[in-house]
Amino acid sequence: MKPQRILVPVDGSISSKNAAKYAAYLSVQTGAKVTILNVYGPISQLLTGRGLKIIKDELSSHAEEILQEYKAMMEECGATVDTIAKAGETGNTILNTADKINSDLIVMGSRGHSAIEGAIMGSVAIKVLHGANCPVLVTRHMRHHYPEHACFA
Repeated sequence: MKPQRILVPVDGSISSKNAAKYAAYLSVQTGAKVTILNVYGPISQLLTGRGLKIIKDELSSHAEEILQEYKAMMEECGATVDTIAKAGETGNTILNTADKINSDLIVMGSRGHSAIEGAIMGSVAIKVLHGANCPVLVTRHMRHHYPEHACFA
């Protein structure tokens, strides 16, 4: 399989940074386009008016900062990258975005929970693994094998 569009959900963690670097490597090797996604929220429906706008603007601004950091890192590795920021429940938003952009691979980090801990805690990675319509590559503990600034090349 040679992916054409890779979706990389990111949250600013070391785990998601390693997954993004690996996706950048795959992109360079295959010519696939990468879309990085940051999901924020969900935002409570109890908020209204000015308070809702302030919170939405702050969350959206923070998401854009994260996305720009990842985009710069991945482009430095040679990947072709675009970005999406969305409000919503993380697992469902990742799955819906993957379908919407016709992703043929999702690359995401794991916080390192065991399958039992993940089931109890409602792990996003497990939800995506079970619900995706395309292959999902979950990276684990890559920080132990690669330097922080490696592009895997």
